[in-house]
Amino acid sequence: MNIAIIDDQEDIQYAVEKILKKEGHTCYGFYGNEADLIDAFEVFDIDLVIIDMMLEYSLTGLDISKKLKEHDFHIPAIMITAYTTPSNMIEASKSGITDIIKKPFSSQDIIETVNKYKENTKTTKLSFVQDNEEFIGSFETMKEAYKNIGIAANNSENIFVYGETGTGKELVSKLIHKNSNRADKPFIAVNCSTIPENMFEKLMFGRAENYFKNDSSKHMGYVQQCGDGTLFLDGVYNLTVQSQLKLSRFLESKSYYPLGSTKEVKFKGRIITTSTKTPKELLEDENFKNDLYYRMSTLEIGLPNLQKRKKDIKDLSEYFVKLHNKEFELNYKGIEKEALDLLENHHFYGNVRELKSTIYKAMISSSKNTVTLKSLQEIMSRENSKNVNDISIMCNKLLEIYEFKNIDKIFEDFEKEMIKILLHKYQNITKLSKALKMSRNTLKDKIKKYKIV
Repeated sequence: MNIAIIDDQEDIQYAVEKILKKEGHTCYGFYGNEADLIDAFEVFDIDLVIIDMMLEYSLTGLDISKKLKEHDFHIPAIMITAYTTPSNMIEASKSGITDIIKKPFSSQDIIETVNKYKENTKTTKLSFVQDNEEFIGSFETMKEAYKNIGIAANNSENIFVYGETGTGKELVSKLIHKNSNRADKPFIAVNCSTIPENMFEKLMFGRAENYFKNDSSKHMGYVQQCGDGTLFLDGVYNLTVQSQLKLSRFLESKSYYPLGSTKEVKFKGRIITTSTKTPKELLEDENFKNDLYYRMSTLEIGLPNLQKRKKDIKDLSEYFVKLHNKEFELNYKGIEKEALDLLENHHFYGNVRELKSTIYKAMISSSKNTVTLKSLQEIMSRENSKNVNDISIMCNKLLEIYEFKNIDKIFEDFEKEMIKILLHKYQNITKLSKALKMSRNTLKDKIKKYKIV
C-alpha cells in the first residue's frame, strides 16, 4: 500500500516508516502544513493515511482529515495520539478517522492496525459534540463504542444499543443524536414497557381528528412528535408480539397511518432501540420477532458492564463527586484512596448508575469533605441489609398466610410460582436449568408436575 505518514516529529515519522517498509509498504512523509499536500496525495495515489493528533502551527490531525474530505479524498485514516479522551475519540470518528493508535505504541500496534486495510483500501469511510462527560471510558474498554458512535452520528440508519442495566444506553443514544445533523431536532424517549398492546398505534402513530363521535381532538403520537429527530425506544423486547409486528412494518416502510386517517405519512426521523439482552439472547427469545431485530439493528453498539471497566471506576467516581458538588452546591475535595480501592473491588450490578448513586449517598453521609472508606462501607452494608430485610419480610408474610401446620406447602408453592415466572421471562429451558443448577430433565419433570403450560 501507499501510505502517507503525517507527523511534525521526524523521529516518530521515521519510526513508523521503518516499521511499515519492513512489511512491504511504500511510505511518504509529510509535516501537515504543506501547501501542496492535496496535490501530493493525487500524485502518490495514497491508499492509507496515518496522522498525529497534534501538529505544528496549531494544526491537528482532525484538520487534515477534514481537509482531505473536502477535496473528496475518501481514504481510511489512522490517528496516533496520547490524548484518548472520549471527546477526542468521538470527534476523530466523526471526522473520518477509522482507527486510533495510542502513544506510546509498539511495532505490533502499527502492523496489526495497518493490516486491517490491506484488502479494503480506497473505500468511503465514516464521516462527534460531547457536552456530557458522564459517559467516561478508557481507550482500552470503550474504543469500539466511541468509534461506532461516530459512525452512527454520520448516517441515518437504525441503531441498536445493548448492555446491562445502568451501562449508559440512553447516554450513548443522546450522544449519537447530539452529534448528528438532527441535533436541533427533537429527541423523543419512549419506555416500551409502558405501552399496552391496545394503545400501541395511538401512542406511536397518533390519532386523527374526529376519530370518535363528539370528539374532534387529535392525539400526537411519539413518531409525530419526533418529526425529523430521533425516536429512542428503550427496552423494545417488552413490546407484545403484535406490537412488535406493527413496529417491524413501520421500520420497513418508514411510513405510517395515524388512527382514523387514510393519508400515509412518511417518517424522516431515525430510530434508536435499546435492550438489556444481547443480540444472541433476543434471537433465541421465542417471544421476540427476528424480523424486527434485523430491521432495527443496521448498526449495533454493545456496551461493557462495569466489571469489564475496572480502570474507569476511578475517573467515573471523581467525575461524580464534581457533578454532585455542582448540582447540590457541595464542596467535597475527592475520594480517599482506601475508598477508591473498595469501589474498584466491588461488583456493581447496577453498573455506572449504581456507582453514581453510591457516590452521592456516601458524600451526604460523610462527616468529612471527602468520600471516606467508612461512609462507603456504611452505604454498601445498608444496601445489603435492605435486600436481606426484604426477603425476611416476604418469608414472614408467607408464614402468616400458610400458617405453621401448612409449612411444608410453602416451599412447593413457592417453587411452582418461581418456575412459572422464570419460564415466562426466560423461555430457554436449557439455559434456565443451568441457572437453577439442575438438569434439563429435572426442570421438565417439575414443569410437568406443577402443570405449568
